[in-house]
Amino acid sequence: MKSFIKNYYSIGIIMAAIIGLTMWIQYNNYIESIKMEVENTIDSRLDYMASEINGHIQRNQKALEAVESFILIEKDEEKIIDFMQALMTSNPTFQSIYFGTPENKMINGSGFIPPATFDLLARPWYIAALNENKHIITRPYLNASKDKWIVTLAKPVYDHQNRLLGVVAGDSLLESTLNLLEEQKISDESYTFLLDNDRNVLLHPDYENMTDLTLSLGDLSVDLLTELSKNKNGIILTSLDGVIGYVGWRTFDDSGWVIGGFAPMSDFVNQRLQNMTIFLITALSTTIILFVVFILQKKYVINPISELDEDIQKISVDKNVTYRLPIKPGDPFSDLRTTTNKVLEKTEDYFKTMNKNQKALKNANKDLYATLQQLTAVEEELRSQNDELVENKQALEVSERKNRAIIEVLPDIIFILNEEGIFLDCLVNQEDMLYTKKEHFMNKALSEIMPESIVVIGMRAIHQAMNTGQLQRFEYALEIEGKQHYYEMRMIKFMDQGVLSIVRDITEQKQDQIRIEKLSYHDQLTDLYNRRFYEEEQRRLDVPRNLPLSVMMLDVNGLKLTNDAFGHLVGDQLLLHVAKVIKDHCRLDDIIARIGGDEFIVLLPKTDTREAKRIADRIRKGALEQKMDNVVISVSIGCATKTIEDQLISDVFISAEDQMYREKLTESQSMRNKTIQVIIKALNEKSAREKVHSDQVAHLCQEMGKAMNLGAQTLNELVTAGHLHDIGKIAIRDEVLNKSDRLTEQEYEEVKKHSESGYLILKSVDTYSSLAEDILSHHERWDGQGYPRGLKGTEIPLIARIISVTDAYEAMTSQRLYKATFNHKEARAELRKHAGTQFDPEIVNIFLDHNIGL
Repeated sequence: MKSFIKNYYSIGIIMAAIIGLTMWIQYNNYIESIKMEVENTIDSRLDYMASEINGHIQRNQKALEAVESFILIEKDEEKIIDFMQALMTSNPTFQSIYFGTPENKMINGSGFIPPATFDLLARPWYIAALNENKHIITRPYLNASKDKWIVTLAKPVYDHQNRLLGVVAGDSLLESTLNLLEEQKISDESYTFLLDNDRNVLLHPDYENMTDLTLSLGDLSVDLLTELSKNKNGIILTSLDGVIGYVGWRTFDDSGWVIGGFAPMSDFVNQRLQNMTIFLITALSTTIILFVVFILQKKYVINPISELDEDIQKISVDKNVTYRLPIKPGDPFSDLRTTTNKVLEKTEDYFKTMNKNQKALKNANKDLYATLQQLTAVEEELRSQNDELVENKQALEVSERKNRAIIEVLPDIIFILNEEGIFLDCLVNQEDMLYTKKEHFMNKALSEIMPESIVVIGMRAIHQAMNTGQLQRFEYALEIEGKQHYYEMRMIKFMDQGVLSIVRDITEQKQDQIRIEKLSYHDQLTDLYNRRFYEEEQRRLDVPRNLPLSVMMLDVNGLKLTNDAFGHLVGDQLLLHVAKVIKDHCRLDDIIARIGGDEFIVLLPKTDTREAKRIADRIRKGALEQKMDNVVISVSIGCATKTIEDQLISDVFISAEDQMYREKLTESQSMRNKTIQVIIKALNEKSAREKVHSDQVAHLCQEMGKAMNLGAQTLNELVTAGHLHDIGKIAIRDEVLNKSDRLTEQEYEEVKKHSESGYLILKSVDTYSSLAEDILSHHERWDGQGYPRGLKGTEIPLIARIISVTDAYEAMTSQRLYKATFNHKEARAELRKHAGTQFDPEIVNIFLDHNIGL
């Protein structure tokens, strides 16, 4: 009977599998056929429309190229206009064709005459054509009457010597293109749309009344916009306005426009036909399944029962009491046949003795009947137990699938350990998350696998969880492949088997925590401690056992001057060099911090004033020994010491700061003077021309000062200013300062800033601060059109006006990189020409009358 039951359930499982597989195959074949039909239809229509639109654009571009060729061979504007009008007549899509020159002149085939205020060079199509240096297409816009959409096609025109003659352009109507797209609708519910290169909608059934407002593709479908950003061409199944269908698109390489089409599923699938198809498929599948079921039932159920019935019918006490039921291999009723045969044997024995002892036969029959009843009861009990086992097995499989699903989505590793720390089980969704392979640690103790420090913590947590039943949690670190990894382990008592342990990788969180802690206590540039950490350490160290406690204040001399002269990147390098010097000459227990832009502080516990000053001297010496291109490294240092408990650490800080500032007053100016000399040397090394130029301007200034009878002090200042007037050029990049070609507009703006840079450099040095204003103003003009402040006339300092004349004269008569050199006669004529506009006319007259520079 067990074999019979097993076959019964096997048949049921086979039936279910056949039904599901048949329906799944039919459904996929149906969907695939629809998808292929939609893709073929949309592909063919998009290819046609893309070809038509590309052809339209290329025809218009060919027309512009024809105008370009005509302009190169014909200079008569009337003939050019006639040629443009002939092209517009042959190509009605052109509303107008025109040609604009760099001189703001326009030749327009439509007869349009721009107003006097019309700035041709500021038109978007003109700018775009020059920037791209090829055919360009603007985004669509409404014409002046706001009734038609147009785009502008343009391209630059160069002569045979590659000189720019202008830009030829044409305004093309989109009406024919839009009509073409409208005619290509697949059905009443489908539609075609057109996008420009900014993904704005040009044609869409919900956007028919076009205005100058812009409808973005993102307003229609975010999903489609996302796909367009990934793929230039494609087809996807999506839902637009609640309608499910397919969207296909093509992108034009030249213009960046996108042509697309939407086709609802309903255009391709007839619902009634679909339902009928599904019904027929279901009916056919059901018929096949029933037929298979019938065959299987006949083979494994009906035939065995029929054979058993036939064999039982042959049993006859009257005719043949010795008959036995045949037993066949694989017969599901073999157990029943065996039992029956045993009964028949006993029956035969009973019949043999029946005549001898009727009473014994009756008793034997009673025993036989009782045995049959017992067998039946046992069989029913076994059947019930088997049903229960099957149900329990199914429930267990469902539970296991749920648990496995939970484990697969968890980023954790689950262990089960007994009270001795032996691994009993492990659940993990990815094997590479494990510290070692599962077969290497299963049924082994924690102490055999993990480092001793982790074993101690882990065993303590296991015992705590077993004894208290409460959740235990701890963190630990492991070095894996040379990298530090951090983990969190949670343990809870698990029935009476041991503990359930969940391990989570918290490396990223731990590293973020360490990084945040470092950022909160360290200076980002120098990696020294910051003010916050210093203040906390000051409170911690301000205790009697650290006395004497010394405080050392340090200030980087000339940081601002270095930033102004060489830039903030060099200033940052200066700070890094100073930080290195301080670290190299302080002790491990000393607390070093950067508390301001150029200020550092050092806390020295258990250090008296004498020792603190020795350390300060080492730092000063180390700073002087540090080498840094074109920069003088110098620090001012002040020290103070707390020697008694009642003394306030804030008073010690103030005392150290005062000493530092006193030293800075004497050291800073000396260092700045050295820096000025370093800057001059560096400038001369960057450009040998600058040294010659500065010496010549200073010489001319000296001659001018004598001619003007200036006082000795003023004359000395004038000559010094002549030497230093271009010191701000140290901030100009080498490739710009020594460029042999004409400067670009951006490079010229960079050069113009040198007067401001020179002002900032000299202003910070007392020796030269009185000249800073003159250096700032030496490029101002007498008419107020100079830079950087636009000063006018006598608002410009006298020395700056003199340098303006001598600087210009020297520049004109010396060898220049990208301008022709003037002889003295030509240069003097230039000075006379610009007297009263660029130069002070009185100074120019003195210069010319006294033959300065000859």
